[in-house]
Amino acid sequence: MDKKEYVDKLLKDKPYLKCNLAYKRDINYIKEVLEMPEWEEEKFKPLLTTSIWQSNIKEIKKILQLEAWKNKKFFPLLTSSIWNSNSENIKKVVELKEWEEEKFKPLLTSNIWNSNYQDIKQILNMEQWNDPSLIHLLIPSIFSLNLKNMEQSINLLNEYGIDNKYIKNRCLRRKVKEQKILLDYLVSQKVDLVILNTKGELQLNPLLSYSNTELRKKYNIDIKKLGGDKSHGRVIK
Repeated sequence: MDKKEYVDKLLKDKPYLKCNLAYKRDINYIKEVLEMPEWEEEKFKPLLTTSIWQSNIKEIKKILQLEAWKNKKFFPLLTSSIWNSNSENIKKVVELKEWEEEKFKPLLTSNIWNSNYQDIKQILNMEQWNDPSLIHLLIPSIFSLNLKNMEQSINLLNEYGIDNKYIKNRCLRRKVKEQKILLDYLVSQKVDLVILNTKGELQLNPLLSYSNTELRKKYNIDIKKLGGDKSHGRVIK
C-alpha cells in the first residue's frame, strides 16, 4: 500500500479532508490530528476542513485548548479560517477586554482572522466608537479596512456635510485622495451626496460606495484621470 492509499484509508470516514496537502503530510501527523479528543465536541467540528493541514500538531493543540472556547460568545470564531492565524495571535485576540462591551460583539465572526492582533486592537481602540452615531460601522467587514484611511475618510465625509449616520463601510475603502476627487466632482455636477432611497429614506449616494471600476464602467467616471479635470466624467442626472 503506497502513502496515498494509506492516507485515503485513514480518511475513509472523513473524505472531505482529502486534498493534495494531506497527501504530503506525515502519516503519524495525520493520525495524531484525527485522534484528538476535541473532535467529539460539536463546537470544534467546523474546524475539520482541509485548511487544518496547513497547521502543525503543536499549534492545533494550543488553539483547541484555549480557555476562550468555554465561552459561547466566541463560538462564531471557530471556523476553518482560524488556521490562517496562529495560537499566539488567537489567544491575544480572544483575551481582549473590549469583547465585554456589547457594541463590539458583532465583530466576533470568522472575518476577524483576516487581521492580526495589533490591527484588531487598534480598530477596537478607535476614539470614533465613543460616538454613538458611528457604532453602525462595527460590522465584520471593518477588518478589511485600512485603519488610517478609515479615520481620514470619516473626517473627509464630515467636511462635505455628510452626517455620520449615513456613512457606510464600503465608502471607507477608497483612498482618501481619490474620495475627495470624487466628492469634488459630484459637487461640481450638483449631485446630492445624500439622497432619498425607494423607501423615501435618506441615505448616502451609492456612487460614494462604488469601486473605481464600477464608477468607470457604469458612469464613465474615471477617478485616475479625473483629478481636477471635470471633463473626464459625464454629467450625472
